[in-house]
Amino acid sequence: MKNNLALTIAALSLMLLQAGCTQESSTASNKESSTAPNKESSTLGNEESSTSGNEESSTSGNEESSTAPDERPSTANQDESKLGSEQATSVSEASLIVIPGQQFGIIQKGASIDEIRSKLGEGNITAIEVGVGEGETISGYMAFKGEPEREFLFFYNQDGSLTAQISSSESRWRILGEITIGSSLSQVVQANQGPFRLYGFEWDYGGQVTNWQQGKLAKYEQSLTLMLTPLEFNEVAISLMGAREFSSEDPMMIAADPRVSEIWVTL
Repeated sequence: MKNNLALTIAALSLMLLQAGCTQESSTASNKESSTAPNKESSTLGNEESSTSGNEESSTSGNEESSTAPDERPSTANQDESKLGSEQATSVSEASLIVIPGQQFGIIQKGASIDEIRSKLGEGNITAIEVGVGEGETISGYMAFKGEPEREFLFFYNQDGSLTAQISSSESRWRILGEITIGSSLSQVVQANQGPFRLYGFEWDYGGQVTNWQQGKLAKYEQSLTLMLTPLEFNEVAISLMGAREFSSEDPMMIAADPRVSEIWVTL
């Protein structure tokens, strides 16, 4: 009897012990399941909130700082660039005026080669051989070689004077502000304020003005030489070829419509 009672008490104790272990396991499991997800969720939520907030703040700040402040300086830079370009054009045009016997742009009468190099830049002067007609050449220089708008060649004569020649079809050099490469026969007549005489075409001195006939340009007779060439050698132009003199008023010469193709100036 005593043995059965002891066994019964032992069995009950074992059952109570097992029940207690089960409850602790369940409590521990509940703690882990309730803590871990909340921690992860809380951490993830904080990270997303922090990241989102930083990104929005950073993006908004960058967009505002990169857009708004740059708009005014950009406009100011454009205005300054435009103004600088206009000023450069103005200076350039003013420096391309030629007065025979006096100045060729910023080059003054009597300027030495060293002075010209100093004014135009050492790298803008190239030594060359200049053709002076009938197969003859003379040592000279090319200024602004490869820049058709202001390119010209020049050489020194035995008396020390300087002769410059312009022939580029894109030249912007202007004689007295009126005559340039491409000027028409009528434009030269207008600049001279009267008719003049010139040689026929297609030889060493073809189209060269020979006499300004007391016109406005007559005072530059020793320092200015123009050569005119027809744009097209049609029958009319062909009839004017050779070492003969013609008047700018000749109907055939007017019909040929020659244009200034070379300008020679002496200082």
